[in-house]
Amino acid sequence: MIEGKILELGIVDLSFGFVMVLFAAGIGAFNRSALGKQIIFGAVRAAIQLMIVGYLLEYIFGVRGPWAVGFMLVVMIFIAGRSATARIDKTQWTTDEMDLIHRYMAISIGCAGLCTLLFVVGMVVRPEPAWNPRYTIPLAGMVISYAMNSTALAFERYVKEVRDRRDMVEAALALGAEPWEATEMERAAAMSAASIPLINYFATVGIVQLPGMMTGQILSGELPLTAVSYQILVSFMLAPAMMIGCAMAVRYARSLLFDERGRLKQA
Repeated sequence: MIEGKILELGIVDLSFGFVMVLFAAGIGAFNRSALGKQIIFGAVRAAIQLMIVGYLLEYIFGVRGPWAVGFMLVVMIFIAGRSATARIDKTQWTTDEMDLIHRYMAISIGCAGLCTLLFVVGMVVRPEPAWNPRYTIPLAGMVISYAMNSTALAFERYVKEVRDRRDMVEAALALGAEPWEATEMERAAAMSAASIPLINYFATVGIVQLPGMMTGQILSGELPLTAVSYQILVSFMLAPAMMIGCAMAVRYARSLLFDERGRLKQA
């Protein structure tokens, strides 16, 4: 920044930045890894997606209408649900079950993200108007993204734990336990596994890593303490989003693993 002016990056600057991607891909190719092509493809895809989002956000910021913000949130939740579902091993489920899992993932992520966002916007930030896209969309993007990762982790871990400990679960069911009681240990293991990234984040944020939102605000000219206050808020948002999403994902996973009579289905 020079005299309060933000240093803008043009296409030439970004082209030089892409050299770093080529360097990373070259390391992968040198080590006979297929990651080289994946890194290049992923970087180009990310750049295209970000450009599209940039133009879309400029339009939404100009419109400043609740319908535009609502549409953006729905699209974000839908895509997050698809991304979470893509991480699940499809060989274990039928096509109909995968469609159901996508629906479950989108519902879990949507509830986790929107419940957290509504509280933060309504009780903490309190922008004018309440749907101000400059606040709602960036905050929603961060919380929905984190909910996406945690719900996928919790779902996969719960399914694995139940199937690995099938004998113990069926023994508990035979003794009269309900499915949620018979899988109490598996549920705890899934929730714990999904929470590891958040616990590590809390332990290292501000010391090892400077998060993207905070860094972006500082680069755009905000005072460091203002950027830090928003990053603290975002950190607080991640905890309820994770727990809500994980709890719902585990609940939906249980409904797929057990039949209506509470019996564990065959894998």
